Amino acid sequence: MHNEYYESWIIRYNFVDDWDIYAAALIFTMNTVTTIGYGDKYSTTNIEKIYTFFLIYLGMIVFAMIR
Repeated sequence: MHNEYYESWIIRYNFVDDWDIYAAALIFTMNTVTTIGYGDKYSTTNIEKIYTFFLIYLGMIVFAMIR
């Protein structure tokens, strides 16, 4: 069913490359799974999103080792 007023998140944020979509999905998933949340400050470029992903992942590893 096609709705002419429907706008997907890919169109809304003007993602033109597969890397844009993957980076956004990756950081959204990590923020959701780790319950960090979405907050007022967020990464905008792909480099920032990938860096944030690895930083969250590193934090999970450190927390798991301490716990």
